[in-house]
Amino acid sequence: MEHIFDKYRKTVGSAGGWKTKFGNAIQDLRVGSDRRGRLTIIAVILILILLFLYIIDFDLTIFT
Repeated sequence: MEHIFDKYRKTVGSAGGWKTKFGNAIQDLRVGSDRRGRLTIIAVILILILLFLYIIDFDLTIFT
């Protein structure tokens, strides 16, 4: 059974290593996504980073 998007993605079914898969994913993100998709990904990553810093109780006074 094939997923409906398998024929459009380079990262599905490739036999390369982690470096090849990561490179293909980055290339697919650069070529295949639109501006709104990139902004959504950046927003999600930013929220996750801020959540992680809050959980570990990051203190900004080390920069002063």
